[in-house]
Amino acid sequence: MFLSSNKFYSVVSMTTLLTSAPFLCCNASNISGQGLRGLDKDPDDFFSTENRALSKASNYKKFSLHTGTALHETGGNFDFALARNLDLYAIKKRATGTKSTEIHVLSKASNYKKFSLHTGTALHETGGNFDFTLAPNLDLYAIKKSATGTRSTEIHVLSKASNYKKFSLHTGTALHETGGNFDFTLAPNLDVYAIKKRATGTKSTEIRVLSKAGN
Repeated sequence: MFLSSNKFYSVVSMTTLLTSAPFLCCNASNISGQGLRGLDKDPDDFFSTENRALSKASNYKKFSLHTGTALHETGGNFDFALARNLDLYAIKKRATGTKSTEIHVLSKASNYKKFSLHTGTALHETGGNFDFTLAPNLDLYAIKKSATGTRSTEIHVLSKASNYKKFSLHTGTALHETGGNFDFTLAPNLDVYAIKKRATGTKSTEIRVLSKAGN
């Protein structure tokens, strides 16, 4: 329910807002001590990708930020992840100038009005069978869900130390190939959380954790 008297949403309606197109609430890298972030990739009133932050201090009932960014409007060929310093990583998966998956970083210091990095990566252009998540050390985890050589969900890690030009890990996992009914996020200890959203045996959203220790 929208409360016109004080211009903010209830928790229930905000959940609806952030899970409805055209919003993308990214993987758990988006959740910080400051609050929860949502990205409007196709806004009505601006011609840039917009950044909105729901503040934890208000129990997510108020926004702490509404802003346009230096990034043009984006679509399904972009994924997003948030660094610990709140820089926003825009990952362009296909139709790129470098013929690779690209990383474009919008800096928190500029209120997302400037980029601190534009780079191609060692990873070819990608599609809907890839998810991306960011490690605390800013390594980028590319999770290949289907059409893999190992017949499993695979993890490919682009290292920050190489400016994303080299991989530090290629591995299959204990998880079968997956599709659009799975999302992925990364824990601080680098365990990978596989979240099965539908077609589950328990008739609920399910969590499967791939342990870093078992790699």
